[in-house]
Amino acid sequence: MDNTNTRFTLMRAKSREEVFKSVFSMEFNDEYLPADIEITDEIKNDEKYILRTVEGIKTNREEIDNIISSSLRGRSLDRLSKQVVAILRVGTYEICFAENIPPVTAISEAVKLGDIYCEDNEVSYINGVLNGIYKSRKQD
Repeated sequence: MDNTNTRFTLMRAKSREEVFKSVFSMEFNDEYLPADIEITDEIKNDEKYILRTVEGIKTNREEIDNIISSSLRGRSLDRLSKQVVAILRVGTYEICFAENIPPVTAISEAVKLGDIYCEDNEVSYINGVLNGIYKSRKQD
């Protein structure tokens, strides 16, 4: 991977983390606005992705939650930690609605977020749920 790809990958990971933080914040504040997103110099070039993704999750939240709920085994969405729910929403949005992001990348990046923000057992759960969503979408 050359320097340009490496820089983009790192920028996108930071941008995705900002999306996660925004989606997580929505759990506590219904009036959360895109203006509240902190766009640092490090992710300035990825602002369009951040705003589009946060808005897409906000707009499609009910459908995203239905997709997630249909893939949960033995649990309900309201029984998961808020961090796990936010990560699942980001991953599900990228798998189902973001045409320019490969699903395997969405899953991998969601797992990386889980490594940072979740317990170990939650990370494998995130991976399993998102893989299930991807496989069911692939069959459709």
